[in-house]
Amino acid sequence: MLALFASLPAPGSAQEPPRVPSPPAESRSPEERQLQELLRLKFNRTAPVVLDGLAGRFDRAGAAANPVEKFRQRVIVGDWAEVGNFLRSLPRDHGKQVYRYLLRELPTVSRGAPEVPAPGQPVIPQQLQQQGPAGAATPALVPLDVLALAEAAPHGLEDEDVRLLGQLLARLLSRGDALEPMLPKLERGVRQLGGAEPAARLRAAELLAAANRIIDAGRFLPPLESARGKQDWAALDLHARHLLALGKRDRDANVLAQAWDVNQLILASTSAAVADREPALRRALELMPLVARNAGAAWLRRSFKDAPSQGLAILSAVSQMVQRGLTERAVDSRQKNLELQKQVVETFLDVADAAQPHWQSALNLLAQGWWQEAAYARQMFQPRRSFGPQFDPYGNPIYYDPRQQPNVNLNPNQIPALPVEQAAASAPGDGWLQRLDESLRLALRALIADLWLKAEQTDKALAQIEALAARQPRPAAEAANELLRVWARTRNPVQQPTSMRYGPYGPVYYSPGSPYGTRPPGVSLTRAMQARNIRELSSLLRRLESLGLPALEDEAVVGAFSGAHSPAEVFRAEDIETVFGPLERMKLEIVAGLAQAMRERLAAQWRQPRVQQQVKTQRTDKQIDDEVLRGYGVVLRLIERGLKRAPENWQLNLARSAAYFDLAEFQYGKRVDLAIYVEKREEAFKGFERAARLYAAALPRIEEKDQTPKVYQQWLNANLGASDLAYVTRQQEPETNQLARIRAAILALPGAAAERHMAAFAKSLGQNAGTLRPELKARYLRAGVRVAGDHPDAEDARKLATYYDDLLREIEFVARVDGDTIVGHGRPFGVFVALRHTAEVEREAGGFARYLRSQKNSPYYFNPYGGQQRSFIEEFDHQVREKLADRFEIKSITFLDEKVQSRGCGRPGWRETPLAYLLLAAKDGSVDQIPALYMDLDFVDSRGPVVLPVESQITLIDARPERVAPRPVAGLEVTQILDDREIAAGRITLEVKATGRGLVPDLSTFLRTGFDGLRAEEIKDQGL
Repeated sequence: MLALFASLPAPGSAQEPPRVPSPPAESRSPEERQLQELLRLKFNRTAPVVLDGLAGRFDRAGAAANPVEKFRQRVIVGDWAEVGNFLRSLPRDHGKQVYRYLLRELPTVSRGAPEVPAPGQPVIPQQLQQQGPAGAATPALVPLDVLALAEAAPHGLEDEDVRLLGQLLARLLSRGDALEPMLPKLERGVRQLGGAEPAARLRAAELLAAANRIIDAGRFLPPLESARGKQDWAALDLHARHLLALGKRDRDANVLAQAWDVNQLILASTSAAVADREPALRRALELMPLVARNAGAAWLRRSFKDAPSQGLAILSAVSQMVQRGLTERAVDSRQKNLELQKQVVETFLDVADAAQPHWQSALNLLAQGWWQEAAYARQMFQPRRSFGPQFDPYGNPIYYDPRQQPNVNLNPNQIPALPVEQAAASAPGDGWLQRLDESLRLALRALIADLWLKAEQTDKALAQIEALAARQPRPAAEAANELLRVWARTRNPVQQPTSMRYGPYGPVYYSPGSPYGTRPPGVSLTRAMQARNIRELSSLLRRLESLGLPALEDEAVVGAFSGAHSPAEVFRAEDIETVFGPLERMKLEIVAGLAQAMRERLAAQWRQPRVQQQVKTQRTDKQIDDEVLRGYGVVLRLIERGLKRAPENWQLNLARSAAYFDLAEFQYGKRVDLAIYVEKREEAFKGFERAARLYAAALPRIEEKDQTPKVYQQWLNANLGASDLAYVTRQQEPETNQLARIRAAILALPGAAAERHMAAFAKSLGQNAGTLRPELKARYLRAGVRVAGDHPDAEDARKLATYYDDLLREIEFVARVDGDTIVGHGRPFGVFVALRHTAEVEREAGGFARYLRSQKNSPYYFNPYGGQQRSFIEEFDHQVREKLADRFEIKSITFLDEKVQSRGCGRPGWRETPLAYLLLAAKDGSVDQIPALYMDLDFVDSRGPVVLPVESQITLIDARPERVAPRPVAGLEVTQILDDREIAAGRITLEVKATGRGLVPDLSTFLRTGFDGLRAEEIKDQGL
């Protein structure tokens, strides 16, 4: 088949005449030696050279005597009449050879030798020297020079001469020269071009066509009827080209239909030469998408049925169009080529006997052309991130067109790929695929399925998977798993936010501003849509099961079931049975996967009122709580049924433990009885330990690639406060005995398994540190390092934990009573709040007074450590009122100005930054301490921002006395102002102002309030 295709010359190629060996130099005649000199000349017609040549014409003494040099100078100065006289004076066909050599050389501009840089200057590569205006230089010619060159021809103009003249004219027009001044002269006529003679006018049209000005050439064409009557194939070809260009420019269907008719006239004629029909054939393929579809289809049917040789030529031309497209940047034209190829092949299959071996080879080659384009489209594909509004990790909206598929690594010089949906739409159909070699057919089906999956067209992809399953079950199973993942994305319009990331066992949210990722953009998935999704998924799984494929991935199946649901709807037992069948016959792996999926959703989405509001369920808080409790009931019943069948299944035991722990934490938040909470929590920890033992027992039956430290990681997570890292909170401190048990369980694994699992556990510590919220990093890493011990793979985690500990050794949070700790009750006393630290930490942290800036009230605040805006003032105020309001009367909380400077604190190398002053009063004599207060400090480690809490010591106080000594005050100043303006009415006012450093005592302690002859009717302290 390659030989058949090779018999057709490539478009635009010209067959060179056979080269005749040149005779030895000593046997050449003078005329032949002169010819060789002429054919070696270079004509550098740049502006400086032309001006020098014109000036040299006045220098008779320096005029060249050599005829060859004279000829070169006349070409340089543009003396075309003398150039023509010289060419006509040459013997035999030498004039024609030199003339054509001149036409080939004139479009080029010699740039001379590369410029040599001055000493000390960098060497500029030659390709860079040719950039800029000089790189686009054209010869110093004008369009009228082309006509003068035509008149200088020493012979009658032939096709090759007109083509070369047209190329030269095209070069001049491409720089912006106007063609219009040249057309009137062509109308009047020059030698062999234009004028009144029909042959010369046709030559003029050919010249303009060669210059890519086919529309302007139309005025010089003979009448169409005349060309048709004379069977002038050259004129008819130009008519067809002219009408095609005119119709495309004006978008005129009638003109395009005329072009089609003229082109068909050439193709249908038996007297037209092959050289005339070949361009008409290629033009017909170009015209097919532009004319009525039935016209093109009818022509194809006639060609394949009545003229097999022309049918082969059509296939060859289509193949060439597709192959040329592989190097073009225009995506639209390449797509049209593929669509045209598909139309041609489908028409061919309708009318021709495709069983012939040569036809099968042709179909294979055409399919490989599509394969190249489609494989490149798959390689360059960039998936869509999500639908609807997007948010960065800190809750800020991001706007972009979700249909765009940008490739951030795309080289600007790289050829763009077709969109995958367009590539798949132009793929070979079933009829074409059935006639391909089996190996090629299977590869193409797999590629087509992959393209449709990337285009999220699951129905079309499924058809290819079904066709692929019998012969290639494993690739078909891989495609089926991807089909389920794509199905889940497309059936649920509520997409996950971009701030969500996934840790080992569930989503982990880096952003402190988007807790648990409860900002799902998109439209609501109604209950009716959800029910339809359930039915559709059930049908899809039955179809896939009927194919006899290897077992589908449990994760993909469970993910599809989860994707069929709204984020606000708890799974129902009846829906589970609709999709997976009776619970008693479900695969245990599916049961475990569903249990984990439900548990994660119960811990994150289903209990969040904001999720319910966004999908407009209109549920009250109580209804939400009832749904969550129902969900835990469903998941626990699901697990219990599985455990009845396999009580030793470690995955189900792990899921049961995690679910019990999450349920306990949920009920604790709803103020459940403490005994119930403790009972369920202890049962959960016993379950984690049991799951770890069962996993160890099952380990010999688990392939090494499937072994996982999951059970130990979830056990650790639960010890931190939640069974998944995404939901760990800062309120719960890990229990040391549980950490020791986790470590012992790993080390008790048999043989080398202990080392493998400890290494995997240790590596996960550093990996997860980058996905945790900043305030949880330190607690997670400290607990994880206690389990991993000194394992080498925990080195990164140990370094981070050590870094945190070193920082906290140089920082102390202080809450100190101002004066004696015997404060009494009902009497105000002050508490200093300050941060003590080393001078080095203060310098490296940029000072700690920045925490006194009210960041939330400042629209221009920038957190140098990244993350969401934090405010010590608002957070500490809330903390003080939450912790102290039950036992103390909080009279005031005064924060210092952000410009406060640190001061010495009596400890070498340490400083103190005062932050606030609390004015408190114990409510009764039972108060015996000020609870510990804490402060969050922002730092940056190698994995990003981290928040380290520093806590003050508990301060013991004595609030039993009713009367206590005055609080300390220094520098007390008293100002008294007597107002006697109402003395006539028997009233005077005394205003007293007392200031000092510390807590100013009651008025009676430093000022006499009783006076002889006067009675104090009222004493006002304005609330102070």
